[in-house]
Amino acid sequence: SCPPNLKAKGVDGDLIRSALEEHYEEDEALENCKSLLVKKLDYYKRKTEDTYTLKGKLFAFLAQRGYGSEVAKKAIEQVLREAEEDEM
Repeated sequence: SCPPNLKAKGVDGDLIRSALEEHYEEDEALENCKSLLVKKLDYYKRKTEDTYTLKGKLFAFLAQRGYGSEVAKKAIEQVLREAEEDEM
């Protein structure tokens, strides 16, 4: 998935993806995703009680910011697991 603001400016999607892949390591992307999710988690938790819906909203939030599905899934699982452990 490409950042929508670059696509809107007419930058080719393949060019965006290759540039991101070259200069943006998965570990770094995962950490950035997790950081964003930690900030937004309480906001989205207040909007829904259902874990499935919560994951969908978090996934959409990350997708809108240009994160790929694999990184987003990993980040969501890790952040939700850590939040669950903190609640215990």
